[in-house]
Amino acid sequence: MKYDTTLKELFQNLPEKLLELLIGKEAKIAELLPVEFPAVSAKRADLILRLTNGKIYHLELQSSNDEKMIWRMLEYFLLIYRQYQQAPIQIVLYVGNKEPTINPKISLSTLDFTYNLIDIRQFDANLLLNSDLVSDNILAVLCNVTSIRQTIRQILSKVMLLSKTDRTKALTQLLILTGLRGWKVITLEEIKSMPLTFDIRENEFLFDIFKQGRQEGHEEGRQEGRQEGQAILLQQQLEYKFGKLPQSILNKLFTADPATLQLWSLRIFHSSTLDEIFKDNN
Repeated sequence: MKYDTTLKELFQNLPEKLLELLIGKEAKIAELLPVEFPAVSAKRADLILRLTNGKIYHLELQSSNDEKMIWRMLEYFLLIYRQYQQAPIQIVLYVGNKEPTINPKISLSTLDFTYNLIDIRQFDANLLLNSDLVSDNILAVLCNVTSIRQTIRQILSKVMLLSKTDRTKALTQLLILTGLRGWKVITLEEIKSMPLTFDIRENEFLFDIFKQGRQEGHEEGRQEGRQEGQAILLQQQLEYKFGKLPQSILNKLFTADPATLQLWSLRIFHSSTLDEIFKDNN
């Protein structure tokens, strides 16, 4: 939920560059429209825009693969049409880490319905980093990033120019979104290295994140150490049975997760070739 709140907050500031990527360069926003609809139970969309050409865009932000998404979008379509007497152009912007498997269309005997499903990672982060809006800059961490450290440094260089209140808010948003990608520890390291004009301990929320991130960093280091040891042991077992390993196999060993390493180590007992052990990863 904390990711949803931060994303919706950023989009209420209308990140122009990202919206341009989503709805087209020629589209100009005329106004933000109300996102709550009268119903038996209140419904609230993430973002509804009327463009200068009169078209209505409805945007939903999604960080997980929700199999019920198609029905939610259909419900919003009907609510928007009833309220504004116009069929909206609908987009679900997927910001999760896994590959999106959400179904964007349905076809029944009396109903055909579809919406646009867009993975934010299809956009180059640099397009948002070059924007003059901090909301665009922060959202860049969810896009296709070449170097996460360099991306965070570019964002922080712009955040430093904000007022103290806006800077604290932007740092909080950045930490939450990098947490979604698993980059919170890296972000904290970069924040500490920047010549910011305030002490992070002055803000209770940021300081709590800082302490949590430091603990996560220590735990991450311990986990990496255990994982490397597991990979080295498996390498020794494989070389004892099959001889010197090719570099391609070594690369697999030292980039695999613990569960995969465990699976490979069990296969040693009933496999006569390396291909049999790594059959799912060739």
